[in-house]
Amino acid sequence: MTDDMAAFYLENGWGRKISKDEALTILREGDRDGRIIQIMNSKNGENICSCCMCGCGMLAVKAKFPGPSAKLWSNYYAVVDSSACKMCGKCLERCQFNAISQKDGKITINTEKCLGCGLCVSTCVAKAMSLVRKPDERLYEPPETYDDAMDIWAASHAGQVD
Repeated sequence: MTDDMAAFYLENGWGRKISKDEALTILREGDRDGRIIQIMNSKNGENICSCCMCGCGMLAVKAKFPGPSAKLWSNYYAVVDSSACKMCGKCLERCQFNAISQKDGKITINTEKCLGCGLCVSTCVAKAMSLVRKPDERLYEPPETYDDAMDIWAASHAGQVD
């Protein structure tokens, strides 16, 4: 938690203050463990999450709807340089949104499914994976507050059924 939310947690005894170095260490450990690192998706973001699909209801919900990257949350998606790819399959294992597939001896990425979290990039030993910015017409402009972000996300998925 950061800013006002951090103060709230500290005041209620729900957390402790940490340094920036400790926060970075926690985030690096999360990446190594395969957790998705994401900030609260608003201009006034007050937390940084380090979650996996099995322990985060929000990620599990995002995965149930088509195109988490297309609808909200990220202005990036993963790409692969096929000429550099060693076909080790680590990216397939790390992708929690099943956006990466292997077909005909080639890794492909479904950019509509890709959240843009970068887990595939950080695990690629061949450095064949990277994140690229979405085209301007697909960029997500974060709203002011987290509640506003949730309203936008809910409206974008209204009427969709699993």
